[in-house]
Amino acid sequence: MSKKPAAPPEKLQAPTEVIEAKDDLKKLIISSLQDIMPPSQAKQAAERVTSKAGRLILSMTKMHSGPMPTPEFADGYERVLPGSTERMFRMAEKDQDAFIQSHENKQRRDHAFRITALLAGVIALCLILGVAILFAFWGMEWLAGSVVAMGAGGIIATLVNAASPIKPQKPKSEDRSGK
Repeated sequence: MSKKPAAPPEKLQAPTEVIEAKDDLKKLIISSLQDIMPPSQAKQAAERVTSKAGRLILSMTKMHSGPMPTPEFADGYERVLPGSTERMFRMAEKDQDAFIQSHENKQRRDHAFRITALLAGVIALCLILGVAILFAFWGMEWLAGSVVAMGAGGIIATLVNAASPIKPQKPKSEDRSGK
């Protein structure tokens, strides 16, 4: 199957509307001015403007923000490179999938770190209690009490903080349009 050669690229511009009918222009001016002046004055202003304007060109600018082009620009890209719009959508979908996967991986790593820290705290607590029992068995109760007081307080606080659930984090809203 042979592909047709792509049409030469055209300059893509915002659409421009030409209003040649003076009646349409009058109506537009009157409706715009009625909010700020009485209707009779709005009609007079519209008459003055349309009597002096032979041909008036109104320009309309469309603003667009986002990762995907507007339909008009997408059509232009398709004319230049057939299949390009589909590729852009695939790229945007892959980017979104990668962002979601990255967020899920971060949550998984955070969870694994919390479990590891919790287990390390339990082991440290057991070691501190074992050393305290050993000192108490050797008759050094004051040393056993010191070990328990210094170590267990911090470890218990850490265990309490590690075991409390953290609210799930929502991804920060980012402007992913590339600006």
